[in-house]
Amino acid sequence: MLQRTLDKAIANHYADSNKALLLSGARQVGKSFAIRKYAQSHYEHYIEINFLENTQAVSLLQNVSDVKDLLVRLSALSQQPFVKGKTFIFFDEVQV
Repeated sequence: MLQRTLDKAIANHYADSNKALLLSGARQVGKSFAIRKYAQSHYEHYIEINFLENTQAVSLLQNVSDVKDLLVRLSALSQQPFVKGKTFIFFDEVQV
């Protein structure tokens, strides 16, 4: 299987950090696919919020006050459990 530079960059980022990663670039080049692939192979639980497809998410997450508030609101959108250190949260199409 072809190992892409993007796949390596994602893996390297999360090997050294637990901070959020922002990917930007041209459309339709595989950014979302690479994140999904990484998350599904490294975490037990994977949550994806796509702001283009889920307009409810846009309004629900507006005016979030803190991390606890964010997690409570995300739990309303997701069917997946939130397990510390075992759940990957992916926000897609954030520019909307």
